[in-house]
Amino acid sequence: MTLILSPLAVGSIRLYQHYVSPLKGFRCAYGAESGVKSCSAFGRHVFARYDVSVATALLQRRFDACRSAYERYKARAAARKQRKHAANRQTKRSRCDGGGSVADCTCNAATGACDVGACL
Repeated sequence: MTLILSPLAVGSIRLYQHYVSPLKGFRCAYGAESGVKSCSAFGRHVFARYDVSVATALLQRRFDACRSAYERYKARAAARKQRKHAANRQTKRSRCDGGGSVADCTCNAATGACDVGACL
């Protein structure tokens, strides 16, 4: 049975790499983080080299590592977004007279218009 499943697994992974993976729009988080083969390339390698049960166990460990890499990426991306948002708010605040809150913004006495949008 192993003789049939390994080539089938390798063929399935090749089909995935050729037809599905390019459509995803993102790449393997573990491969991107560590600079090694993607999970699908790793899976193709282990199924070609090892028994199906061993290859499956190795690939599961790799998927677990990939999930952890993705979680780290997601946390870093959220932190970057939060820092960028804080920097944008600080930039907008500094445009207001007094450099503070909306209450610090002043209206143009000649036109009666207030630009509080820049202060938020």
